[in-house]
Amino acid sequence: GLYGVLLTVFFIVFVILLVGIFVGVFFFASKYSEEYECAISEVRKNKEAINLLGEPMEPGLTAYGSRTQRRNRNQSWVQFQTSLTGSKGSGTLYVDYYRGSDGSNFKMRLEKDGKEIILNNGLYPCR
Repeated sequence: GLYGVLLTVFFIVFVILLVGIFVGVFFFASKYSEEYECAISEVRKNKEAINLLGEPMEPGLTAYGSRTQRRNRNQSWVQFQTSLTGSKGSGTLYVDYYRGSDGSNFKMRLEKDGKEIILNNGLYPCR
């Protein structure tokens, strides 16, 4: 009867909300991190990236990746990717960042049409 229909509708709405929350957290969490802001700032200043994609360079709506921390060893890894679009086309920015008591490495690479440019592979460029 009506009760069964309402229960089914409620269940479907609940599942859709859960999926929406998961997707929102997964795809947008990386976009509002310090590492994301640093990478976008750096790629916009990079002459090789500008030559490849053109200006203005805008990131895509989503960034997705992962963050892992080991508190007992004071280590963290951040990996994410996002699309970038400029006046000369679109590419994908990949970022891998490791930070620990033994040092750190911030690697940014940009890919467009099978061509890859390493934009940074060393110290974290933002402070």
